Amino acid sequence: GGDLSDYAKSKEVSEMFVFLGHVNDPDRVLFGCDVVARPSRIGNPWGREILEGMMLGKAAIALGTYQGFVINDETGFLLANYSPESFAERITYLADNPAETHRMGLNAKRLVKEKCNPVARARDLAITWHAAVDSRKL
Repeated sequence: GGDLSDYAKSKEVSEMFVFLGHVNDPDRVLFGCDVVARPSRIGNPWGREILEGMMLGKAAIALGTYQGFVINDETGFLLANYSPESFAERITYLADNPAETHRMGLNAKRLVKEKCNPVARARDLAITWHAAVDSRKL
């Protein structure tokens, strides 16, 4: 039984973490972080928390192969296999290298702004729809 905070206490590492539970305003938490991590076991390296963190200029650490957002050594670290040690090594590296963390965070923000730009994506969609309609006219 118990939860992750209980487990951390049993391993005598609870002072290394802050367990917030449900948070109504997660942006406030993200603003206070240097890195956003997604230690998913399913190899899905992006999700809302990754995109929102990257948009706020946070380096990302995730698991998977899709490099659409988390690009290894550019916007963060993309790990091929789940390993708590690998996550810890990357977190420690970023904690010890604030300039590198900042560089990756700036790259992350720039990438998300580019890929998630609503005007550009609406234009892409309009082009796709126009091409589909034009192909039906033949």
